[in-house]
Amino acid sequence: MSATKDLEAVWLFSSSSDPDKKYQTILFTTGETSCDCPGWRYMRKGVRTCKHVRLVEMGCATQSADNFVSYAKPGKEICRPSSVSRKINKVEAGLSGRVFAEEGAL
Repeated sequence: MSATKDLEAVWLFSSSSDPDKKYQTILFTTGETSCDCPGWRYMRKGVRTCKHVRLVEMGCATQSADNFVSYAKPGKEICRPSSVSRKINKVEAGLSGRVFAEEGAL
């Protein structure tokens, strides 16, 4: 039996090296993310991420994507993954503006 996850949103990005290639980035209702780009698939050490997932985590993906589909219930705002919300709260609390840079974000 396979496990399934509910989708929150899906973004479609063009490859920066080949505009004919498209990559799909997914935000699940659990706050987990996934991407089918090589950066995500071949991440060997550290936290699995890519530039597309970082755009989702920073709330900038919709502006940068070629296409966006929300599966959220009507009236529900697309949520950020909980780990990102904690990072943003630290920044908003005035602890440091370096949180994303230290973790390798764009």
